[in-house]
Amino acid sequence: MELDITIAPDGRLTLHIKGEKGKACADTVALFERLVGPQAERKWTPEYYEPDENVARDVRRG
Repeated sequence: MELDITIAPDGRLTLHIKGEKGKACADTVALFERLVGPQAERKWTPEYYEPDENVARDVRRG
């Protein structure tokens, strides 16, 4: 998975996720929003609509 995060001059964040599909992508977006706050808009790429891959995540809080 690759995350491309852009911060605009006005402070808006844009997140582009590469290598995640379906629910795994939505889970990554949810984690990102937990870290930085809710985002105003979502645009799903065609990759999002591909079948899910079974990926286990282990996210630990520090």
